[in-house]
Amino acid sequence: MDKEIIKKIKEEIGKNLSQGEDSCPKFSNPAYKPFNISENNFHNFDEKTSEKQIAFIDGGNLELINTANLSLNLIRTYYCIYKNNKRVQSKRQEFYALVYSENVNNEISYKTEFFGTGAIMPDKNDLDFDSFDSTIKTGNNRIDISKIGDIIRRFTELKIASEIIKELEINDVVILDGSLQKSITNEERYLQKLYANAEAKNITIGALSKTSSLMTDKGNAFTAVLGNFNKQGKWYYFPVVDIDSEDHKANMFFVKFHEQSDYIFKFESYKALKFDPKEVFSLLAANCKDPVFLGYPYALVEADKFARISDNEKNYYLTTLMAEFGDEWKKLKPYLNTKNAHSILDSIS
Repeated sequence: MDKEIIKKIKEEIGKNLSQGEDSCPKFSNPAYKPFNISENNFHNFDEKTSEKQIAFIDGGNLELINTANLSLNLIRTYYCIYKNNKRVQSKRQEFYALVYSENVNNEISYKTEFFGTGAIMPDKNDLDFDSFDSTIKTGNNRIDISKIGDIIRRFTELKIASEIIKELEINDVVILDGSLQKSITNEERYLQKLYANAEAKNITIGALSKTSSLMTDKGNAFTAVLGNFNKQGKWYYFPVVDIDSEDHKANMFFVKFHEQSDYIFKFESYKALKFDPKEVFSLLAANCKDPVFLGYPYALVEADKFARISDNEKNYYLTTLMAEFGDEWKKLKPYLNTKNAHSILDSIS
């Protein structure tokens, strides 16, 4: 690259890393009322273990067949339960989900069928979507059928979280990967069931996000602004925002779980139940000491590892499908060609 061009890029990036005094996090929704950024909102805590159990849930999905009107996904989920920072229970499950298009009242809709035994699955009726569903589509285009696989995984994770509560004791903790915000049609059914089960046993419901796109009123990354305070030790930042929305029944925190970690994570708790941040964050911090990802709960690393589906597995499943389909695969090929031109070009390069 031209050194002069690199110099100009560096200068422009530098301008955007610090744009002025940041007053508060910026939300576009009026239901979110932000608090001013203040050094007084940092709170320290220490790690500890206890008899409380913490359940961690994560999922993965792999699209095996992708055409304009068909999407076959392998859905895999994993949960583990820790007590005194030791795993006491874990389970992995998987099933297939075939999403297909259908004409309903002269409009294109997407429907889903499941294949598998013994797995916890969402209600397939909750996965009937108009192909222009406003909660899923991007811009003015029809929804890419591939997106439904991600929704199936999300609904499955929430349903498993609800079921796990039956195995936990009063006052235990459930941690999801991601957010507690409802954003998709029918998602509230799974969140409501989760919350109802949690309230019956006073189970803490939390969600930890690996990334955050939240910005300040000056356009800076909110987590970077918090990091620039250079607070030592383990800490959480609260309050961030007052959320008054039926779609997002959560309190929001930002947390640094290890004093030597470079990472600050967004954490949400279900706001209808009493939540003791120092206690819960202290328990999670005890699980955040593994050098594989210092400052991030190892149990979620474990959940991600066992829920993730590798490219090697994809090749195995595709080969198995092709062998079982036999000559029928030739009939499918024209449909596959509607979506696979990019992968052909990628293989050339």
